[in-house]
Amino acid sequence: MGSAITLSNFNGIDFSVILNAVMQQERQPLVALQTQRAALSKQGYAFTGLASDVASLQSKIADLSAADGVGGRTVHNSDTSALTVDVTSTAAVGTYDIQVKELARAQVTASANTYGDKDLTIVATGGTLRIDHGDLSYGTVSIGSDVTLQGLADAINANDEAGVYASVAQASGQYQLVLTGKKTGEANDFTLTNSLTVREGEGLTRVEFSAINAAEATDAKVVANGITITSDTNIIEGAIPGGSINVIKKAPDTSITVTIEQDLSAVKGRLNAFVTSFNELMTFMDEQTAAAREGKTDNLGRDGMLRGLRSTLREALNASHSTGSSFSYASEVGLMFERTGKLSLDETRLEDTAGDKLSDLLKLFRGSDGTTGVFGTLESAIEQYTKAGGLVPSAQERLTAQEANLDMRIAALQARLDLRQLALQQEYTATELLLSQLNSQRSALTSLSSSYSLV
Repeated sequence: MGSAITLSNFNGIDFSVILNAVMQQERQPLVALQTQRAALSKQGYAFTGLASDVASLQSKIADLSAADGVGGRTVHNSDTSALTVDVTSTAAVGTYDIQVKELARAQVTASANTYGDKDLTIVATGGTLRIDHGDLSYGTVSIGSDVTLQGLADAINANDEAGVYASVAQASGQYQLVLTGKKTGEANDFTLTNSLTVREGEGLTRVEFSAINAAEATDAKVVANGITITSDTNIIEGAIPGGSINVIKKAPDTSITVTIEQDLSAVKGRLNAFVTSFNELMTFMDEQTAAAREGKTDNLGRDGMLRGLRSTLREALNASHSTGSSFSYASEVGLMFERTGKLSLDETRLEDTAGDKLSDLLKLFRGSDGTTGVFGTLESAIEQYTKAGGLVPSAQERLTAQEANLDMRIAALQARLDLRQLALQQEYTATELLLSQLNSQRSALTSLSSSYSLV
């Protein structure tokens, strides 16, 4: 309690000091609310940090629980100008001798007659051009008025059912119409029924098409380890289990050697990224817990959700996982906890135990469908924290509601204090005026007393 305020002879009274002292005392509940609000605000920042770290970890877990979670294939190709090979993590390891016997091509047919220009000479005045395909589909281009060579090409291209691209080619100053099939492969060849007409007596020449194709529709053909495989496109599936061949040029007399080897660099990268993200999250949790032990309230150290998340993650990493793999524990492939509690990856153990067992490694990581195994289990568990309505978003929503409630209470209390201060100011102003009047009366009485004093 402060010292008492004494009114001595109505002098030396500073009402502003009195007002400030009274208001400082009455503001204590407001200060308490503001302190609580500041702590909640810092907890909000902590939740944002937690959500960010958990989301980062979740993405690393998803990488390892995916169907290509272990990656693990390197391709060596003796002639990338003739073909390229794309493989998945399940591609069969081995060496393949490949010959590119043929490429997949689309049929090309050109007009038999040529013209000195493409935009002036009339090549058809009516009739139709029917284009039949090997798959029994066809398109009919109808001409209802005079068309030039370019005009006919435009009419063909405007008909999606025609199944060909039309262009006008120039050679030695002469133009001719060229039709190219939209699809490659023998089954996608086409034939033409030319019923276009020109008016007689005007010396017009109807466009005709060559009976010999400029290029025949062909299938791609490769011989891989003595097995002949064809495709109507230049991407050939089946020659390499778990991979595809993209043929680029014919090399019928050249044996191209493709070697597929196991490669752990991809899975090492993903595992190390997971370890880093996991340890960052654990460090954040440790810092929050330490702050709570120091008695601070602006942290999440006392939140049961934090403890639950830590326990969930560690249990999944330490648990036995029955997935049909030769591995049951993450520690068997080098993913283990150190004495300090940090997670680490022993790359040497990973190479020694799983270097030639990538399919078993993938089973350990994701089970058969990505929902079991080490990372399939982790992904399912962590989703309970991150999904809409999950533990982290729900906790953030509760915190936001508490902050909003405190904001309203602070605003209401501030309004009452403002009214209280105004009332005290009015009271002290009236008191000061009254004291001023009393002082004036005192001076007058003193002067009067002096006038009647006895000699």
